[in-house]
Amino acid sequence: MTATNMWTISSESSDEDLPPPPIFCQKDQSIKSASNKVGSHHITSQNVTKQDEIPDNRKRKDKVVTQSKKVARSKDLDVFMRKAAQAKLKSLKPEQCLKNMVCLIDFRVAAVLGANVLEKKLTTLSESTYKITALSEACVRWQRKVSSYDTNQITNNMNYVNDCLDENFMMVVLQVSDFAMLVCKNDADIANGLSQWANNLKENNSGIKVGIICLGLKKYNQLIRNKAQRDYKQTILALSGEEEPPAGQKRKRKRETAATVTTDEIEDALVQTQLTSLVNVHFVENQDEFVTLIQQCTKAIAETPYKCMKRKNMMFINEKSSVKVDSHTGEGSRKVWRQMLMELHNVSPEMASAIVNGFPSLNQLLSAYQQLTPSEGENLLSEVIVRRGVGSLENRRKIGPELSRRIYRMYTSTDGNALLH
Repeated sequence: MTATNMWTISSESSDEDLPPPPIFCQKDQSIKSASNKVGSHHITSQNVTKQDEIPDNRKRKDKVVTQSKKVARSKDLDVFMRKAAQAKLKSLKPEQCLKNMVCLIDFRVAAVLGANVLEKKLTTLSESTYKITALSEACVRWQRKVSSYDTNQITNNMNYVNDCLDENFMMVVLQVSDFAMLVCKNDADIANGLSQWANNLKENNSGIKVGIICLGLKKYNQLIRNKAQRDYKQTILALSGEEEPPAGQKRKRKRETAATVTTDEIEDALVQTQLTSLVNVHFVENQDEFVTLIQQCTKAIAETPYKCMKRKNMMFINEKSSVKVDSHTGEGSRKVWRQMLMELHNVSPEMASAIVNGFPSLNQLLSAYQQLTPSEGENLLSEVIVRRGVGSLENRRKIGPELSRRIYRMYTSTDGNALLH
């Protein structure tokens, strides 16, 4: 094929069928690749921003949920603590406090009084719990059942915890022979007597209020009187020269090993012990008296916290004599004024009513006092007539200058230490 033919063929073909020059192909490819890069970069940036936004939203939602849970949890804890405080206050009230008391009796004390019978008598007609156990002294101790709340740090939950707390009271039990020996030592040598023994007992049990129970003092005194009578009889027989009864007629008597003390010596030792050691001694004769004393002490110890709390929050208001006053109409103000006058000493309801009839309010009485001199004010109410009784039994009398003077001083004095009488 010649060159002309080749040119002819190429010229006859259309421009569309002809391939573009290589330089243009390279430019197109570079443009496409650049556009693809730009497009791919835009898509990936959108994907990245979406992926970044999703965790942020989740974190915000988690924070909101966590905060709401914390708020709900704090409310639950507040409710729980409020209920626990109410339950604690209820357990201290007189009708519930005995159920939470536990009385511990040393086995040595129970052995002297009879353990089985003693426990049965103590539990009869009593809501408290009584246990016989081993203690440091031959004494009686008390415990209180306490329900407290505890926070679990792992689960963050509140749980009730039941526990027994020791009360700071102790009653030491002494048999009469030991008590008499201490009284004898107290009379001879105070350093080894009853008061010093009580001081040592308080030092060994610091922070505990100590009391002493003596068993069988009346029986001991009876034995002392019988011994004195026998000694007197023997002295009379010896002086008269009479012979003692034969050996076969003598009664067998138990050997008396207890120390001999008189009533005056016992009272002196008790006064000294109470003044120096602040320890009281209680005397019981038998098992029934011991049971009664322990039950009384248990009740007193059980009610102590509630009574102390009540004294701290005490308001000096006589609820029986309180009067209701309507804040809108003022109805009841005359009754209040009458009740105020009755708070004074020796002011009867009739006297208060007579004063209220003449001066219906405290403001009117004070206004009348301001218009008078002190001497005239003291006698302002002295002529007020007081009527008592009805019909033929009715009698009349006056308030009198003394009561009139006291009322005047009560409502006009500016000295808080002034005496009304």
